[in-house]
Amino acid sequence: DSRWLINTAFDPSGGVQYGVRVFSTINSHGSLGHAMVLAILLLLVTPSPLKWVAIAPAMLILALSLSRTSWVALMAGLAFIALFGPMRTKLGVAIIAAATFVVVPAMLVFPEMERFLGRRFDTLGQAGEDSSVLWRLGEYEIWLQSILDQPLGVGLGAAGVYLRSLTGAATNIIDGGPIEVFQ
Repeated sequence: DSRWLINTAFDPSGGVQYGVRVFSTINSHGSLGHAMVLAILLLLVTPSPLKWVAIAPAMLILALSLSRTSWVALMAGLAFIALFGPMRTKLGVAIIAAATFVVVPAMLVFPEMERFLGRRFDTLGQAGEDSSVLWRLGEYEIWLQSILDQPLGVGLGAAGVYLRSLTGAATNIIDGGPIEVFQ
């Protein structure tokens, strides 16, 4: 992981004090958050009481990923289940909501956790002032303009990045990563 962090332009800190946001073996904290949301929602609809053994750490991991998009996605999924799910599953939503309203304030009592999570909670309602939201919107504008300018794309693997990362040399443009290895 450390070599990957060094060799990419990925900034894992997201402005957190200890330098890296939780992202496990997945490529980013956002992807980890989305995976946890999916796991929580799927586990919630299973009939086994052992699901809570997996839901509890998944909720903690989701919180520590600091992925606000995933937090909102979980709220939307829980709201959908609360409205349209069977009664047994609605009870599970109520348990998660109650646990969240008890555990999150208890975690925020600690100054380190308040700085860690509190800053992310504070920005949930201030998307227009959040640098990461503004950056994403700028990226979406660039992507949309690129699609409008070249609707058929520019080809597969046109950059030769994979082979350059292995050899450090310039490459001819041919195709995607695995094919470039055999050039």
